[in-house]
Amino acid sequence: MKQTQKNWISDLRIYLKDIPPNVFNQPEFEIFFRKLRLEKVIPYQLSYDNFRTEVTKSDIIRQNKIKHVGKANPIKKEFIRYSHNLSFPFAIGLSLRSKSYLTHSSALFLHGLIEKLTKTIYVNKEQSAKMSTNELTQEGIDRAFSNNARQSNYIWKWGNYRFMLLNGKQTGNYEVIDIKFETGETLQITDLERTLIDIVVRPHYCGGTKNLIEIYSKANGKVSVKKIIKTLKQLDYKYPYHQSIGFLMERSGFKKRDYNQLKDLGLDFDFYLNYFIKNKKFDANWKLYYPREI
Repeated sequence: MKQTQKNWISDLRIYLKDIPPNVFNQPEFEIFFRKLRLEKVIPYQLSYDNFRTEVTKSDIIRQNKIKHVGKANPIKKEFIRYSHNLSFPFAIGLSLRSKSYLTHSSALFLHGLIEKLTKTIYVNKEQSAKMSTNELTQEGIDRAFSNNARQSNYIWKWGNYRFMLLNGKQTGNYEVIDIKFETGETLQITDLERTLIDIVVRPHYCGGTKNLIEIYSKANGKVSVKKIIKTLKQLDYKYPYHQSIGFLMERSGFKKRDYNQLKDLGLDFDFYLNYFIKNKKFDANWKLYYPREI
């Protein structure tokens, strides 16, 4: 029996209900179209252009326009993504760049450490490997942390959400895991220990230092301190972020034997919990400056 337009649209609706949500770029959407033809979900004689017109007009598949709103000057000002059965923005954000993953407050939400999804979704794609030859000095630390932290200007908007595209250091996507989201999507995110490190490196991507102790308090009992240390060593940061992590663990109720493992890594420098702290206080136990208000 020859499929009418009404029939194939109805068949496609049923087909899409039985598969997980997905987001396609233009080439992927054309591959999906050919797959539907081969499986006889849609008529074989249907052209790609007519298919795209009909499914977007019927709202079976959504055509999403993601527009650049940041200060950077990207090659493209707009992305088009096609999606079905989609209720959350994570997969849209991950579709903007290959081999990217969710980080910071987005990963915190998915790990259950913050209750409300922020309107900014943080998506990281790692840079190519770079050599660092600068020797760490107290003068260099003081100078670097007396300024505001750098923030990404690659910001894209889709509906009520913004996607901040980060270019983190090369780690080989270390401790990036796949999780199955409630919608059925598979998402790539940093694991819990890596996320707790990332928010210390860039606190402003989780709402600032005021949120760090509360987040670490919720992570207490759920996280492996040995794995945090192993991950920290693997990430090989220039600055002594272990002092910040140990300070937060002590302030958020971790056991002494746990946070002492961070202290054993050494306290060779005075360090800072964040960049450009206006009203700072010093914790001699961790040799760490932190905002007086926390």
